[in-house]
Amino acid sequence: ATVSNTTSGNYVFTPDAGQCASPVTLSVTVTNSIVPDFAAIPPFCSGSSVPALNATSPNGITGSWSPATISNTTSGNYVFTPDAGQCASPVTLSVTVTNSIVPDFAAIPPFCSGSSVPALNTTSP
Repeated sequence: ATVSNTTSGNYVFTPDAGQCASPVTLSVTVTNSIVPDFAAIPPFCSGSSVPALNATSPNGITGSWSPATISNTTSGNYVFTPDAGQCASPVTLSVTVTNSIVPDFAAIPPFCSGSSVPALNTTSP
């Protein structure tokens, strides 16, 4: 018989006749894989400070990240690989870095004291 890696169950070994041996039942328990539950990281501006990637998930899974630190200049995916022996699955965290935008407003020409004042734009073109 072949042991299933998806279903728990009992497996019976039955010796061939004439061996003075008794059947033996083996109980196999398959544990479902745990998914580390890291929170999503909201987009942030290029060059700003970035959060650290924790080596332990909130649900207690330990492991390591690849790459190990978040870039503050480039969007990308970060893969958490759980340490062995935890029945845990790898998880990918997507990080978005937004380029900084410099507003571009037209210069206001000089005007005379007491004259009407030009309105200031509230949106950059």
